[in-house]
Amino acid sequence: MKKISLHTFKHTLRDTHTNTENRRFCFVIGAGASYKSGIPTGGELAKEWFDEIKERYSEEEIDLWIKEARIDKQDLAAHYGSIYRKRFESDKTSGYEFLVKAMQ
Repeated sequence: MKKISLHTFKHTLRDTHTNTENRRFCFVIGAGASYKSGIPTGGELAKEWFDEIKERYSEEEIDLWIKEARIDKQDLAAHYGSIYRKRFESDKTSGYEFLVKAMQ
C-alpha cells in the first residue's frame, strides 16, 4: 500500500468527491476519536457491564465465569469482548442496541 501525505490525501478526496457520483468512503479511526465525541471507551463500558453482571448473576456463577473466561478484574478493558458477551448473552439484540444508542 502506498502512503501519501495528509495534504495529498485532502486533495485526492476532494477531487474524488467532486468528480465522481455515488462514491462511498469508509474511514477507520481510533478509539480516541470516539472518546472525544462523548462515546464511552471500551474500558468504561467493560467496567459498567461488569458491574451489571454482578447484579444479574449469583456470586457462584460469576466466580465460575471469571475463572473460565480468565477475567482479570484489575484489567477489565482487556476482557471487553468476554464481558460484552456475558452481559448480553440473554438478549444479543439489546447489546447491539446499547452500542447504537451510545454512539448516537
